[in-house]
Amino acid sequence: VTEYVERMKVFLKSVLPNQKILFAFGDPNGIYENIFDGYRVLLELPLYVSMLKGFHLMPDWWCVFETNYSGAPNIWGRSPEMVIQNMQYWKADYVIVYQSEAELDNIWIESGFETINKFDWKNYADNFAEEQIINGALPVWWLLRRKT
Repeated sequence: VTEYVERMKVFLKSVLPNQKILFAFGDPNGIYENIFDGYRVLLELPLYVSMLKGFHLMPDWWCVFETNYSGAPNIWGRSPEMVIQNMQYWKADYVIVYQSEAELDNIWIESGFETINKFDWKNYADNFAEEQIINGALPVWWLLRRKT
């Protein structure tokens, strides 16, 4: 896994210790299998790198458990409006959004975000050919920051 860890470190190289990244996932609507939009396995890699580098990537499992009650603060949302709201509430410095397209949807730029880096899981599709690690297509991740 060394190659993956090193490439994830490159993807997240702009994030400093004690900073926070919000990963934009859809609301699972109370269905356990929908947590992290089916990308739970892929999420382990950036969670590991965040621990190594000393920053917080959320939501992680603890965050999910701690916000699993009626009236809890929201951690879910993939639209720019929800992402902005969640970044403000959780005081996140960055956000990771995912999509299947190789180019970032312009709605993020129009909403005041700038691209910091890109991680395309499709570049590693051959390594996953014998095992189905996720349900669906491999995503493209975008590390974004709000313009100030």
